[in-house]
Formats: sequence, C-alpha cells, structure tokens
Amino acid sequence: MSRTLSKKVQNTRVVARAFGDEPVLLIARAHLGAAVELAVSESGDSIFFPAGDVYAATEAQLRDLRDAFAAGDRPRLSKLWDAAKPWQPADEIE
Repeated sequence: MSRTLSKKVQNTRVVARAFGDEPVLLIARAHLGAAVELAVSESGDSIFFPAGDVYAATEAQLRDLRDAFAAGDRPRLSKLWDAAKPWQPADEIE
C-alpha cells in the first residue's frame, strides 16, 4: 500500500475512541482515508482506527472524557464524544 505522509500528520497527538468508548491519547502517523495509523509512542508499533473514531480534543476535553469514562457515566461520556471535533491531518491537540 502506498501512502503519503505529511509532517503535519506524523507524530500528531490525537484522542481515539477505543473499545467501550474509552478515550486514549495516541500519536497519528498517517491518514489513510477511511483509517488512521496510530501508535502509543513515536517508536511504538502501529495500530489502525477508523477515521471516524479519531478526534482532535483539547487537554480539558480529554480530561473530561477520561473522568466520565472512569466514573462509568455513560450519558455524560456520550455527550462529550458527540461534542468532540473529528481529527483532520492539520489538527494538533491543544
């Protein structure tokens, strides 16, 4: 598979909506259209998420998502995910 990486895509921090709606801070390596190549660290193995499950959340939004997930507050967690901004290759977490 051929892909083009831009500097804006490589090593950009993003928030992924993982299993059970758990928010996970990861590093985007490549936007592949319907999928995004992610990693836990710059040198870590790649994992792939659907592009629709990758967000450009602020640190405050990430904290709120983590708090709601940890508390098991599903209604609040759902609202927070609905308000999160879908990630685009030029976005950087604030």
